[in-house]
Amino acid sequence: PSPNSPTFTADKDTVQTGGTTCVDMKVSKFTNILSAQFVITYDQTRVEFQSLQFGANPLGLSNGANFNTTVPGQIRFTWNDPTALGLDLTDGTSIFSICFKAIGAAGTSSPINITSITGFPIEVTQEPNGPVTPNLNNGSVFIANAPPPPLTLSFGTVTNINCFGQSTGAINLNIAGGTTPYTVSWSGPSGYTSTATNLVNIAAGNYSVTVTSADGQTKTLGPQAVTQPSALTVALAPNSTQNVKC
Repeated sequence: PSPNSPTFTADKDTVQTGGTTCVDMKVSKFTNILSAQFVITYDQTRVEFQSLQFGANPLGLSNGANFNTTVPGQIRFTWNDPTALGLDLTDGTSIFSICFKAIGAAGTSSPINITSITGFPIEVTQEPNGPVTPNLNNGSVFIANAPPPPLTLSFGTVTNINCFGQSTGAINLNIAGGTTPYTVSWSGPSGYTSTATNLVNIAAGNYSVTVTSADGQTKTLGPQAVTQPSALTVALAPNSTQNVKC
């Protein structure tokens, strides 16, 4: 085909396993076009046809009049300009979208090919040239892994100190989501630091923690106070002293 021939381009999309994506069919060099027909094929073991979307619908399309989706793995498209004068569209215009659900394994893909089948050839006609050979750019749907769940942090059991000045406190940390392993970084009073998940034998004060999961999520929690009782003080009452007599 000539570089100036009408061009049909199917997008290349990425979708997570179990998700849905809609592949746009776009045109360029769409000048004085009278009619078009072709077949879109896809791998029915990896993507499942869901619906057609028309957006601004510059061609005035409808499901029943312009598409046949009854055969799994293929979608037949046909269109004729009702004015018979030839239609012009701006380069990059989406004429319709095909929505698919990803049913294949992560890491696989389905080609979205613009092609012909027996008894249904590719045909594009242009005023005044008649039949022309279009440029066809195939698309695809790549199936990606679902993202890990969000990283969440919460403090569990906090053990306060029973006697002033001792280092018998403890903080348990609950970590969920993200991808293991986790990197843990605690900070506390008097320059205290630790990379342990749970803290034991700690002094009174405020503690904060930052956790980073292997997939790059980061969360910070705190401060969490570890308390202790006040220092015990002893004071002698006035005139409470008595000398020893021998």
